[in-house]
Parts: sequence; C-alpha cells; structure tokens
Amino acid sequence: MNLKSSISRITMTLMVLLSSMGLFVTTGHTQNLDWYRSFAATYTQSGYDVCQMADRGFAIAGESYTAESGYQAWIGKTDPDGYLEWSRTLGGTSSDEVRAVIETYDGGIVVAGSWYVGGDSSTLCLIAKYSSAGTLQWARRYGGTGYDVAYDVVEASDGGLLMVGRTSSFGVPDDAAYIVKVDAQGNFKWQKFYGGSMYTVASSVIETSDGGYAITGRQAIEVEAPEAVWLCKIDADGDSLWAKRHLDWDSGYNRPNGIVETENGGLAIAGQVQVWGDSGFEAIFLLR
Repeated sequence: MNLKSSISRITMTLMVLLSSMGLFVTTGHTQNLDWYRSFAATYTQSGYDVCQMADRGFAIAGESYTAESGYQAWIGKTDPDGYLEWSRTLGGTSSDEVRAVIETYDGGIVVAGSWYVGGDSSTLCLIAKYSSAGTLQWARRYGGTGYDVAYDVVEASDGGLLMVGRTSSFGVPDDAAYIVKVDAQGNFKWQKFYGGSMYTVASSVIETSDGGYAITGRQAIEVEAPEAVWLCKIDADGDSLWAKRHLDWDSGYNRPNGIVETENGGLAIAGQVQVWGDSGFEAIFLLR
C-alpha cells in the first residue's frame, strides 16, 4: 500500500514532527496522546516528513548534524510504537537533507531532498530508495549548476516517481517550479519547468484519479515580492493542462504545504499565510 507522507493526508492517526527537537508524537483518533519519542544526535537532528508503513511502523525524513560530517540527510524507520528500528545518513560533509518520504508499492522507502555540490548555492535534487530494512538500493541526483531542491515526491501508478521542487539552473529567468519524472530505479525520463518569468516554487504533489498530477506551491512576480498560492494540473507526460493563482494579495505571502484530491475530483490545499501590517502575523489557511 502506498501511503502519502504529508501529515495532513493521514486519517485516524495524527503524527507530528517537531523539527527543532527531533520529536515524534502520535495521538489516537480521540486526540489523546499515545506516546512520543525523540531521536537525539550528538548535536542537532531535525525531522521534516513522516509516513506510516504497511507494517504500521513509521518512516521519517530529515537531517542530522555533527561537527565531523556537517549536515547530512537522515532517514529513520520505527516500529508501530515509535521505537527506532534503524536510521541512515546520506550525503557529503556540508548541507544535505531530505524533505519528503513515502512508502512505495513494493514496501520500500523513497526520500527526496537536496544534495550540496559546492560553491555559494549549488545544490542538486536528490531521490533515494531504501528497502524496508534500511538497505540503500539507489540514490540519484538531478538538476543543473544552480540551486535545485526537491520538496516532495509521489509514486506514480506506472511504478515511477514524480519529484517537484525548484530550480535556478537551465537558464530560467528566476527560480522556476521544477518537475522531474524517473522510473522505478531512478533513471531520468523527463523534466519540466513552470512559472514563466515569475518566481515559482513547487512544494507538494499528488497523482490524481485521472492519471495526471496536481501540484501546488508559491509564485511571485519576483523574489521578495508578495507570494500567491500557485496551483497547476499536468497530464501523465508532464504537459500543463492549466495553472491558477489564488490568494493573490498585494502584501504578505501564502505558502502551501499540502494538497489532496477531494471526493468530487476537486482539490484542497493547506499552508501558511502571512499578512503584512505594523507587526505582521501568520496563520494557517485551507482552501478548496
């Protein structure tokens, strides 16, 4: 069973990762605290995403820091009670992380994030596949010579994977939404760029019931300008069907973090909204 990793998509069980503490919490359907676990490294460990596995355990994606290795991508697997069964690090000696984790149809674990290459801001998108026992099956990097980051990944019905994020490579005028399709072994199939001349970041993706994909993120006229919710629908080959902007205000920003398909074929998006003022404030938004 393929269980999507976003916290907002999990029913009956609410799971929360507090990134500054590496804290793992679960509550039952009555919202009473069942247990919590923390996984402390020597220095700093952060959790960014979680999914429940078919064995009812949990897979976690994040980063781990030590003075010797710097920031490395961190992947962990727990049993159903949250006790750590294994953890792995992946990366070099600088600044690598994974921001998304999913279970694949074959019971494996796929993570997506970024791999630091060098220079001021040169990173590549990273996708890695592990077995349920923690054996690294493959790891691939995608992108160009700029700042390329993956924020989410979904398994397609054909067994491949679709990754979404951002890129400043390939001659794009500003950061563009970056969409990459690979096969089940991580071999590159195609890539697409969306956003035109506007600053665009893709942060979440789902495969929809019609076999295409719905992608959400944020979009602005330029970097540091007010950000609107960006929503895009593409077909199975990555060709755009439509793209829309929502909550397009004159100030503040809107940053979607999760998307689901509703029972009638619509889409619902949740995220963070900031409205500028004398002091400014932030709130949770949900739109459908």
